[in-house]
Amino acid sequence: MKKLFVLLFFAVCPAFGQSPHAAWVQYGPGGALEVRVVAEATCPALEADGVATPMQVRAAADGNFPNVCAAAVPAGVRTLAVGGMALPLPVFDPARILIVGDGGCRVKGGLVQDCRDENAWPFARVAAAAAKLKPDLILHVGDYPSREQVCPAGNALCQGQPFGDNWTVWNADFFAPAAPLFSVAPIVFSRGNHEECRRSGAGFLRLLGPYPFEASAPCAIHQMPFRVPFDRFDLTVLDDAAAPEMAEDATLVPAFRDELAALDNSSKPVWLMLHRPVFGVVDGPLGIKAGGNRTLIAALPDGGVNADLSISGHIHAFEALNYAGGRKRMPPQLIAGLGGDLLSDVPDDPQGAILQGMSGVEVASAVAAREHGFVLMSREKTGWRIERFDPDGVLKQTCAFAAGKLGCP
Repeated sequence: MKKLFVLLFFAVCPAFGQSPHAAWVQYGPGGALEVRVVAEATCPALEADGVATPMQVRAAADGNFPNVCAAAVPAGVRTLAVGGMALPLPVFDPARILIVGDGGCRVKGGLVQDCRDENAWPFARVAAAAAKLKPDLILHVGDYPSREQVCPAGNALCQGQPFGDNWTVWNADFFAPAAPLFSVAPIVFSRGNHEECRRSGAGFLRLLGPYPFEASAPCAIHQMPFRVPFDRFDLTVLDDAAAPEMAEDATLVPAFRDELAALDNSSKPVWLMLHRPVFGVVDGPLGIKAGGNRTLIAALPDGGVNADLSISGHIHAFEALNYAGGRKRMPPQLIAGLGGDLLSDVPDDPQGAILQGMSGVEVASAVAAREHGFVLMSREKTGWRIERFDPDGVLKQTCAFAAGKLGCP
């Protein structure tokens, strides 16, 4: 009789017995914390300090995605859980900050990774190793799915792989391998160029976007920046997904200029998080070191960027850059787009790079490394220690952010 009751209960209430596909905690505008869940059926309950509250549908299921559910995190809560899974609580004075990004498995045109090989595509190893370090805060600098196109005929590396902007790809490229991270710390998500509207923008806005999702609205090419205040710094997240490097997009320049100028409105140190760096460096044709985003350069306010640190991805490597010269101040730039996508060609020494635009900005000192992995920032008395790890959590390089500069001995 008892067994029959249990069977009947789960037949009538299937959502109660189902685990969500994914559950995580993310920061939004003003530092608001929200639990999000991807669920096949009815939204589950959020358990906060043992009290269950129904979650609401953020984005209803369609032909490409299951339901996305959301619930605000109550202030002062001491425990969070969904579907029996414990979720992390915020640390408002984070001392250990994980930076990861650009982790998807590349299948686009002639660029193909072996998504079944954890050495060729190591993002799952990266996430597992990073989670073991127990960060207080996770910054994801963008680019989540990378299986964008059908596998080229005859290419054995990717035959049978999913592609496009749908849950199967998002889950394969990001949610499933990143699962260890969801249990250790809340996350701030940046929108990458892979999340442009013509690529996986709809999926990003539905799953991870910082603002309410409207299925009937056209894909937002650009969203307003949002600020996440912490005890010792303000983190401003700017959506530069649609800002092309090689040709200035004059339609976006006024918005970017206003948003960069608004960084002055903070009484605390400002960390700027944007996917595409203003002045990153890559190896160009004929071995020429070059870099710079023409759209963002055109948008620089007269006084430059009033931030203490800029954090980005987009370039699939590690870079720590200090700038000098020019009329426009540029903060030190940390690039950590080394999560798993095919690596970029970067110079060992980015100094002397030819930077686009007429700003006169130069690379004063810098290091770069072309290797997969992740970055951990740890607070110290005089600043921040910056450690670069390989996909298995082996320390490869130690730098520092102190006195307004990045230094890598």
